[in-house]
Amino acid sequence: MLPPKSVNRYNHPSHSIAAEDLPSTANDVYILEKKLKQLDFETTSFLDCSLENMTRTVDSFAIDAPCDSLNIIYFSGHGGQSQGQNYVYPVDFGTNIDNKLMVEESAFNIQQFTKAFNREIKLVIIIDACRDNLTLKYNHNYSEMVAPKNTYIAYATQFNEQSVCTAQISYFTETLGENI
Repeated sequence: MLPPKSVNRYNHPSHSIAAEDLPSTANDVYILEKKLKQLDFETTSFLDCSLENMTRTVDSFAIDAPCDSLNIIYFSGHGGQSQGQNYVYPVDFGTNIDNKLMVEESAFNIQQFTKAFNREIKLVIIIDACRDNLTLKYNHNYSEMVAPKNTYIAYATQFNEQSVCTAQISYFTETLGENI
């Protein structure tokens, strides 16, 4: 199972952040989904998800994900951390941050990926996002995260680094697709 998510077009304008659009993210999802289908994974994709949509999608996936198979959650887009918690930024992050002024209420906490499951499953979480800063005000990097039992978390890059991509594809996802 895989609900790949990407954020291609961030809502504009935002007074708080400058989240550049990421045209390669839709291709990243398509390439990874195609490869996983070749390996007989059942997949579902979502593009340009709002925070509400991401939360609803993950909660639904947590209910439906089979316990006896490998479950993969993939995200391609912007991300970061605040107060020791890791986040991926939905399409409405800039609008949310302008209205609420708190990252914690404006972004999707990566811990929600694992907390949504109230049963033991095999889970791989892949985050293809930069680990540098959108603005000086939100000058934080991803925090270390301990994965629960039977869970593996993969980041595209190291702390304080950008996930490099062309307009067509992220190098991380290209390599991932070639090697799984």
